[in-house]
Amino acid sequence: MTISFNIASVRKFITFSSLIIFWEIASRIGWINPFYMPAPTEVVKVIIELFEGGEIWKHLSATFFAAIVSRPSARTRRRWSSPVPGAGGGSSRW
Repeated sequence: MTISFNIASVRKFITFSSLIIFWEIASRIGWINPFYMPAPTEVVKVIIELFEGGEIWKHLSATFFAAIVSRPSARTRRRWSSPVPGAGGGSSRW
């Protein structure tokens, strides 16, 4: 079995890895405020703790609920807030 690497894929991987490493270093030395953008290792630690404690499902259900509830409300708001009737509804016929 041979593995062939596409040069574009290698470049993407190197770029992504470099950004993650820069983010980690910048967060650790104080260039980035950890309150707004914590280090990637801290994010991974918190995600693991949420899964281990079973609290992740509470957070995911709140996120999915907000996404499901906000979609129809955004469509209604867009439809009724347009100055030209029918222009704000996107592909809607109404």
